[in-house]
Amino acid sequence: MPFYVTIALYSAIITAVGTGLSLLALSHLGTGFGFGDVLKDTLKIALVSVLVGVADALWSLAPVHHWSFHVIVALVHGFLLRMFFFYELSGKEATMVAVVTRVLYFLVALVLLLAVIPPGG
Repeated sequence: MPFYVTIALYSAIITAVGTGLSLLALSHLGTGFGFGDVLKDTLKIALVSVLVGVADALWSLAPVHHWSFHVIVALVHGFLLRMFFFYELSGKEATMVAVVTRVLYFLVALVLLLAVIPPGG
């Protein structure tokens, strides 16, 4: 498997798992998710997570990487949250969750990047 496909696959998996965990954590903190049917809500969270993971993987396959793609993925994330949780989340809450999640991913990526750069390099 080509290296860029491997990176895209890892990116999709990590983003999907991270998004799923963050949405589950936020849902238990009372951010507006209605847990009337836990199985249904978990399925919605899984669908949103997988689709955000796919959107993030597409960035890995792009010929040019730019910080603005984080904004695009955050908008896609907010749209998906609003679409799947239409009655449970307002547009403002969905956007807030998407932006906070994307900023955290960006900060984690910077920390990891700094961790692998050799000192003085």
